Amino acid sequence: MKANLYSKIRLWSGIIVYIFVCMHLLNHSLGLISIDAMERGRAIFVLIWRNPFGTILLYSSFLAHLSLVLITLANRKSLKMSFGEATQTIFALIFPLGLIMHVMGTRGAHELFNFEDTYQNELYTLWVDQIQFGVMNSILIVLVWFHGTIGLYFWLRFKGWFQKRISYIYALVIILPVTAFLGFVSGGREIKFLYEEGYYIPPKISEEMINTVFQYILIGLTIYLFLILSVFFFRLLKWINRKRHKLIKITYPDGTTVSIEKGTTVLEASRIHGKPHASVCGGKGRCSTCRVRVSFGKEFLEKPSDEEKKVLERVGLNFNTRLACQITPSQDLTITPLLPPDSSIKSSRNVPLYYDGAEQEIAVLFADIRAFTSIAEKKLPYDVVFVLNQYFKTMGKAVEISGGKIDKFIGDGVMALFGIQKTPKEACLSALKAARAMSEGIEDLNFNLREDLDSPIKIGIGIHIGKVILGDMGYADSKSITAIGDSVNTASRLESLNKDFESELLVSKKVLDLAELEQQGFISKEVSIKGRKEPLSICVIEKATNVNIPLL
Repeated sequence: MKANLYSKIRLWSGIIVYIFVCMHLLNHSLGLISIDAMERGRAIFVLIWRNPFGTILLYSSFLAHLSLVLITLANRKSLKMSFGEATQTIFALIFPLGLIMHVMGTRGAHELFNFEDTYQNELYTLWVDQIQFGVMNSILIVLVWFHGTIGLYFWLRFKGWFQKRISYIYALVIILPVTAFLGFVSGGREIKFLYEEGYYIPPKISEEMINTVFQYILIGLTIYLFLILSVFFFRLLKWINRKRHKLIKITYPDGTTVSIEKGTTVLEASRIHGKPHASVCGGKGRCSTCRVRVSFGKEFLEKPSDEEKKVLERVGLNFNTRLACQITPSQDLTITPLLPPDSSIKSSRNVPLYYDGAEQEIAVLFADIRAFTSIAEKKLPYDVVFVLNQYFKTMGKAVEISGGKIDKFIGDGVMALFGIQKTPKEACLSALKAARAMSEGIEDLNFNLREDLDSPIKIGIGIHIGKVILGDMGYADSKSITAIGDSVNTASRLESLNKDFESELLVSKKVLDLAELEQQGFISKEVSIKGRKEPLSICVIEKATNVNIPLL
């Protein structure tokens, strides 16, 4: 609960500071028009942020955000992190150094000495009188901007709408700081011209003002550097204390064991000991890519927090699965990371229960074109591709309207799955409905291509039901949900046997029994299937359109 509260405070305080920076950059961008335009924009900016409410909101947000950055850094069990996290953290630690000087030179001077920190005066200081501060100010803006942008990206990248509009968002991320910098340069060149021509006279700055502002800057920098040193001193004390306590062992699938102190998350354990572990969100509990299956010790773990439950429910994971970034074992644990270390954002989105492997009884359908080689030999390559694409389209639509899922296209063949997360009866009815739709679709296809084909396309279909292993299998971008098992091989064998019976559909009797369909008029046979000890009872159906299926 505390971690969740910290996360929300850090997020929303960061958003407030980011809005402030966005407005600041927009104000700078007006320099592309004129200094007067910048000043008119500044009037609105000051109205929003220099009233009591705006001041309290901004500075409390900044202090809260910085404090939580330091607290998080102090409490991390390991400083190993992704490049994005490391960049964001380094920027977060550096930019307060420049911010202290910038704020004291503008707002501080205004409050203490009633100094008018107008754009004319600031541009003169940063572009003409003290250009080194102008360079530092530009670097500061870049650091703040990209720190906030990285943070927002980590938060929003799991939103579907964000991924759809990411190219436009990237453009804005680049355009705003660029236009702000160009506006700053344009304003600086204008004020330099006005100063050299005598149209602008800079205000006199007293020695007292310079010394006072400098003293406050020195105090601020000293306090901040002390806080950073305190964080690392605290980490040193924790490391010394860790050596005195009993360690907890975590066992990985390859049999290796790592030891951690109590209070360390499983994800931190992987990072500390160099075990590759996916974590798209950086361990903030926003994605599910660090998920693990707990095979031993789950009874000793605390129950999932509300936030972890939401993530687990969103991706449809079972009770043995937990987020590695959210569990802190108090006893020895055996875990299996469920995603490869290089998993992407896509892996964090909604996935079915069988995604990581499950056994289920489903119907499997194979369909293939009879004697396609002889058809292809008489056609140009372009014609072959055209005919095949029309055929695949027909097969795909038949599977989709029947509630099935295309597993893969193999040459001129199709493999489809039916009844995933449904009853066996529904699986069989869906598969038979798809077979009928395929037969009807092929008749229409033959009619439409009658002038392009020397002879009508004929297909063979095989359907069987049984237990298979479902899961996301493959390599890299070629991974997809597929099924393996004896039932898959049986359905494939039935499809190929159609040519022996000169039929269009061979279906195991088990499928028709589970579908509760009338079997009169079908020829019953027993066939030997390679890999099966017992013969398989099947029904030979001349045309798949002969199957009468009730409305599902």
